[in-house]
Amino acid sequence: MHEAPATLTPDRFELDALRARLRAYIAQLDAEVTEPVQDEPLIGGLFD
Repeated sequence: MHEAPATLTPDRFELDALRARLRAYIAQLDAEVTEPVQDEPLIGGLFD
């Protein structure tokens, strides 16, 4: 069941770096979506 770790080839190194950048970008987008906007109300005045 346990596989030996893959050798680090230039292609594998590049793929790992791209995955890290993608994870960081997704985390940044997630933070932007979840933080409240200061100037806008959280809920629009549907019944106001």
